[in-house]
Amino acid sequence: MKKIGILILTLLIAVGAYITGILRASDTIKAPAADWALNSESGQAWQELLTSQEAAAARIIDATKNNPQDRLEGMDMLSDLLATAIEMKVDKGNPLRPAFTNWMSDYRKIFGDVGDAIYHTAELDSRQNYMISGNIGEADYIGFQLYGLNPLNGWNRAAANINTHDMMIDENGNFTLTLTSKEGMTEPNILPMTDDVHQVMVRQYFFDRPSSKPASLSIKMISKDETPTATSIKSDATNAAQIRNAAIMLNGVVDGTFAMHDMLSNAPNSANPPRRYSPDFAGIFYPTLDNEYFGTWYNIAPDEALIIEGEVPTFKEDASGYWSISLQNRWMQSLDYFNKQTSLNSRNLIVNDDGTYRAIIAHSHHFQDRKPTQPIQSLIGPNGNWLETDGHQEGLLAIRYQLAQNFEKPKITLVPIN
Repeated sequence: MKKIGILILTLLIAVGAYITGILRASDTIKAPAADWALNSESGQAWQELLTSQEAAAARIIDATKNNPQDRLEGMDMLSDLLATAIEMKVDKGNPLRPAFTNWMSDYRKIFGDVGDAIYHTAELDSRQNYMISGNIGEADYIGFQLYGLNPLNGWNRAAANINTHDMMIDENGNFTLTLTSKEGMTEPNILPMTDDVHQVMVRQYFFDRPSSKPASLSIKMISKDETPTATSIKSDATNAAQIRNAAIMLNGVVDGTFAMHDMLSNAPNSANPPRRYSPDFAGIFYPTLDNEYFGTWYNIAPDEALIIEGEVPTFKEDASGYWSISLQNRWMQSLDYFNKQTSLNSRNLIVNDDGTYRAIIAHSHHFQDRKPTQPIQSLIGPNGNWLETDGHQEGLLAIRYQLAQNFEKPKITLVPIN
C-alpha cells in the first residue's frame, strides 16, 4: 500500500506540474518597462520595428471595420511582410555577404505578386562587384533588375536591367552575370551599377509554373580577380542598422499600400489612372523595365461584370511572348490561383483571329465547376476569357505585357449582368 501511495502521489505531482506548465505557457506575456532598450542600439532598433508593426496592425484594423475579409487578409499581409523584411534586411542584410531571399516562398504574398513568377532579391553595395551564377532551369523568362533610390522621395528607381534573352548562356543553360560600377570590364554579361543601387531582383516567369523546374541562383561579392574581398563582422551598430532597414521597408510598403488604395479606389473600373497618380509612385512596389503594366482598381457588385478588351501586343525578338491578366486583393496579394481561376497568361488566354482579346471578371457565384453560368456566358462569348473574384468585391486588376514592342492600353468597362 505504501508503494501505491507513493506512486499515486508522484502521478499527482506530475499531472499538477503539467497543468501548471500549460497554464503558465498560455499566459499573456507582460510588456517590459519602456526603457528596456536604452542600453542597446540593437534593442532600440527592435523597439522601433515592433512599434512599426503594431502601428501598421492598428491602421489595418481601423481601415477594415466593416470588412472582416479585408481585415484578415491585411493581417496576413503584414505577417508576410514582416517575415520578408527580417529575412531580407536582417538575416541576409549584409551586402558584403549577399544572399538571395525568395520573397514568396510559395506561401508569402506581397507587392502585387502573380502566380506565374518567382522573385528573389539580394542587398548590394554599389562600391563592390558581384557575380550571379546559375542555371536557367525551365524558366520561360529570367530578368535581373537593379534598383536605386529616387532622391526626391526615397522610392525605388528602376535602374539597369538585363534578361536571359539578351545574355550569353551555354548549351546546358548555365550563366554568369557581373554587377559592377567599374568601367572597362570585358565579361560577356555585364549589368552596370550606379552609385545609388542598393538591391537586385531576379524575376522568373513560367507559362506553367507548377510543372516547370525553377532556375538555380547564387550570388557572391567579388574583386577584379573574382576572390572574396570582405567578411562579415556583426556589431551592435551594424545589427541595429539592418533592423532599422527592415522597419523602413515595412513602413514604406504599408504606407504605399494604403496610398495605392486611396488613390486608385477613387477612380475604379477605368484604365485611366487618377490625375494625382504619379508613375514614380509605382517604385515602392519594385517595377521592372521589362514589363508594361496596365490595370485598374476594380469594384464589382454581385450582379455586375468588368469587361477587358484589348489588342495582343507584339513582342521583341526572341521574347517568350508572356502577358497576363491577374487579380489581387486590396493589400496587393494575388488571389487564390490554386483553387480559383483568378489569373490567366498568354498560354491559356483565348485570342481572336484579328489579334484582339476579351476577358470578363465577375464574382465566383457566376461560375460552377470552373465553368460560367448563364447569362454571363453570353457576355464572355465563344472566344472569351474569364476570371473570378473569389469573394472580393474590390481589389487590383493587373495586366502585364512582358518585353512588348508595340502595345495599346486595354479598354475596361463595367456592365450589369442581365
